[in-house]
Amino acid sequence: MLGDAQAPRAAGNCVRAVPLALVGCCCAVAGCSVSKRPVVSPPLVSKAPAVPSVAQRGPAGNCDPVLTRAVVETQRAFVAVRDERLRRGITIDPRVDPVSSGLIGVSRTPITTVRGNLVAKQASVNAAFAAVIVEMLRAAGVRPGDAVAVGLSGSFPALNIASLAAIEALGAQPLAISSVGASTWGANHPRLTWPAMEQLLVQRSILRHRSIGASRGGAQDIAKKRSEAAKRLMDQLIQDTGLTPIAARAFRQRVEARMALYRQHAAGRKIAAYINVGGVTTSVGGSVGKRAFSPGLNTRFPVDEPLTDGVIVRFSRSGVPAIHLVQIRALARQYRLPVHPAATLDFGRSPLRGQICTHDRQAARLCAHQAC
Repeated sequence: MLGDAQAPRAAGNCVRAVPLALVGCCCAVAGCSVSKRPVVSPPLVSKAPAVPSVAQRGPAGNCDPVLTRAVVETQRAFVAVRDERLRRGITIDPRVDPVSSGLIGVSRTPITTVRGNLVAKQASVNAAFAAVIVEMLRAAGVRPGDAVAVGLSGSFPALNIASLAAIEALGAQPLAISSVGASTWGANHPRLTWPAMEQLLVQRSILRHRSIGASRGGAQDIAKKRSEAAKRLMDQLIQDTGLTPIAARAFRQRVEARMALYRQHAAGRKIAAYINVGGVTTSVGGSVGKRAFSPGLNTRFPVDEPLTDGVIVRFSRSGVPAIHLVQIRALARQYRLPVHPAATLDFGRSPLRGQICTHDRQAARLCAHQAC
C-alpha cells in the first residue's frame, strides 16, 4: 500500500505530488497545465463570513454561497492543521501524504486502533467533500437552526472537518462525539489527535462548535485490544482537550450514553440528520451495521438486515436520515471526485465545482491556486 503512494501520479498535465503550499495545479479545469515555477498560495482571510441563507444564490449563474463557504472553511482548516503540525515538529512524509496536507498520519503509534487503507485516507483529504456533504444534508432536509448529530472518527480527520464545516455553512448546529484513537494513516499521532485538531480550529475561529464528548475508539469503542498503557494515554488525551469522556462499561450503555448526550445538547429540538464518519463501533453498530448502510445518504432503515445496536441504527429506525461516510474511494467516484487528489481542493469532474462563488474574496484567492 505504501508503495502505491511513493511515485507521483499524473492526471492530464498535472503531477499529483504537489505540496499544499506550492499548488499551482488546476486539474479540475480542462486544458490546465503546471508551471515549472510553483505558485505560493497566499493565506486566506481569517475572519469567517456571515452564515448565508440556504436559499440564497450568488449573482454568478449557479454560484452557491453556502457550498462556497463550506469548501473555503474546510480548506482554511486544512491549512491551519498542516501549519500546526509543522510547528509542533511532526514531520510530513511525502510518500504517504503527496499533497503535504498534514492530515495523514503514520503506520503505527500507541493510539493506532486498527489497520487503515492509505488510498482511502488520501482520497479523503479533499475540501471538495464539504460540497458533497452540503448536498447530502440538503437532500436530508437539514435547514438553518437544526441540530445535526455527528459521530467522528480519528481515522478520517479531513472528513471530520468537511462534515463540521458543511453543517455550519448551512447554519445548522453540529452535535459531535469524537474518538481519540485512529486507524493506520489517520490522526494517530499522540501530539496531534483529532480532538486536538478540532480544539485548535475552534480556537482559530475556523469552526464554531466543539465536540460534546469523546471516546477511545477502536475495538468496542474502548480500544479493547490495546495495552493498558495505550488506554491510559487515550484517556489522558481526552482529558487534555476537556471533552466529556464516554466511559460506560457495557456496549449498549455506551450507545445509550451517546444518545443521551445528543438529546441533552439538542435541548428539545428534533435531530434533523445523523452523520457517521468512519467505523466507530458504537456509531455504526459494529461491522454488520457498517456494511448494512450504504455509503452516502440513507433515508430508509435497511429493514432486511439483522442489525446490532448502534447510534446509526437507532437514529435510522426513528426516521432520521443518516449520512454514512465510509468506503471513501467509492464515494469519491460516485461524486466524480478524484481518488488521488492533486491538491487539497480538487473537484475532478464533479459539476459542483461550477457552484463555487469566485467573486467571493476568499474563494477567489483559493481558486486562483487550486482546482475550482
